[in-house]
Amino acid sequence: MLNKLKENDNLTIQMQAEIQNTNNLLNQSVINLNLANKHQIMRGDLTLKEMQNKWQVMNSSIDSIIQQMAQMSNRVVLTVRSNGGTFPSGAILPFKQVHTSKGIKDLISVKNEGKFKCEKSGFYLISAYVSTTTSSSGYYYIYKNNAYIAIGYRHQQSYGLTSTVIVTEQLQVNDTVYVKNGPEMYVYDGTQSVFSIIQIE
Repeated sequence: MLNKLKENDNLTIQMQAEIQNTNNLLNQSVINLNLANKHQIMRGDLTLKEMQNKWQVMNSSIDSIIQQMAQMSNRVVLTVRSNGGTFPSGAILPFKQVHTSKGIKDLISVKNEGKFKCEKSGFYLISAYVSTTTSSSGYYYIYKNNAYIAIGYRHQQSYGLTSTVIVTEQLQVNDTVYVKNGPEMYVYDGTQSVFSIIQIE
């Protein structure tokens, strides 16, 4: 009987140990599962953050493209033709006949003085060609504010001559651009003498 009790006690102790071991394994499994879930959640959070970052970058790129498109659609374009006539040395050549205008609110300076007044900062392609019957050699300038940025030369010949100047220049708001004569010369009007400005950036 005592042996039987001892066997039962041993069996109970053994079962308790197995139960404890099983509980320990179960607890460890729960801990491991919780850790795994936590890591998965953390990985999910990182993935979500990465996706949010990518969306932010993509939205920023889209906004940048939209802004660039808006800027491109609002770029300045101006073509004016000369009034023609004989102009003394140092005179501003009167390119006052507006042929094409886009992105410019105020054309008063062009129409009154033959000067383009910048309203939008950026890089501009500026060109002028001048036709003349003046027989002597000479030249004319493209001015930005009070300093010339390009010179067009003409050489002596017996009939009409067209000389062309093209220059790229960065302009700021309120900068003025115009064509100014060197020595006295006669300038053809209309399509024969033209001044153009195109904003390229």
